[in-house]
Amino acid sequence: QKVPNWQGEVIESDYPLIQNGKVMGNVTIAFYGPYYFTDSDVAFMETLNLLLLVVSGIAIVMALTVGTIMARRISRPLSIVMETANEIAKGNYEARSKSHSTTVEIDALTDSINELAETLENQEKLRQRLTSDVAHELRTPLATLQSHMEAMIDGIWVADASRLMSCHDEIVRISQLVGDLEKLARVENEAFRGERAPVKLKQIVENQIKNFESDFYKKQSPIEFECKTEDLLMADNNQLNQVVVNLMSNALKYSPDCSPLKIRLYETSSTMVLEFEDFGYGISEADLPFIFERFYRADHSRNRTTGGAGIGLTISQAIIKGHGGKITVMSTLGKGSIFKIVLPKTSVI
Repeated sequence: QKVPNWQGEVIESDYPLIQNGKVMGNVTIAFYGPYYFTDSDVAFMETLNLLLLVVSGIAIVMALTVGTIMARRISRPLSIVMETANEIAKGNYEARSKSHSTTVEIDALTDSINELAETLENQEKLRQRLTSDVAHELRTPLATLQSHMEAMIDGIWVADASRLMSCHDEIVRISQLVGDLEKLARVENEAFRGERAPVKLKQIVENQIKNFESDFYKKQSPIEFECKTEDLLMADNNQLNQVVVNLMSNALKYSPDCSPLKIRLYETSSTMVLEFEDFGYGISEADLPFIFERFYRADHSRNRTTGGAGIGLTISQAIIKGHGGKITVMSTLGKGSIFKIVLPKTSVI
């Protein structure tokens, strides 16, 4: 069958018949060229073309459908994460994204946003608590001063030496609080590097053990010092002394009588490590992440007289960070705590 537009035509070719060198005749062979199809061939190709069109259409529809479904599955968790991020930006730190995705990266992004929200929420609570604690720290001595002064002004009390000494004590308490805050601001200032000089950490610990010896003796609490390094550090002697004093003071305050304090000083390939292990009251798991925050108290019932201002560990952390190190704590409630200071050996001389 000759199909239109296929440019098929009859092609004739002549071939001579030669016998004994003589041309005996010619043979003409004719055929459709360049191709010739029967009706069955044409019907098969038309059916095949139709099937290809149908399959292509189905494939396109399926691709669009699957692509749309996949795009929604990917974009929906992202949209929820974006909404959560917007809520956090507006100050709603309790917002959390509960979406789940089969894509690992999207799940990781969701977890990161939730962790960020939790961190900001905790920081907001700490900020509010800081304001309350500062107000409480100042309110008590100021209220005492006000009542004493009013009583003396009204003539209820005589302004004698004892009354004035009581007022003086309250002023000293306020001054100490302000001094603690100034000290914290100074050590947290990035520009403050202190006076670096060669210091022996072993000597600092030994000196402070002598200073606290009588206090620990009164509680019948022995101090065990294990030292395995004699290296010197380029550091601020006063700041490192302050850290050791803070940690030993905490161990003394929050350990029962006859409870030992174990101090270990050793080195690794790249660091020097100083550990303070006490067997005191310990710190609860809920309070543990926040003990280095300013004014945070694990024992919420203690006051400044019994527990200090609550910034000793904050100052210690700032000093250690300023020396390029880190301070961590492991604690079990009712069993004790281990404070670990790690200083890099880059400052070892």
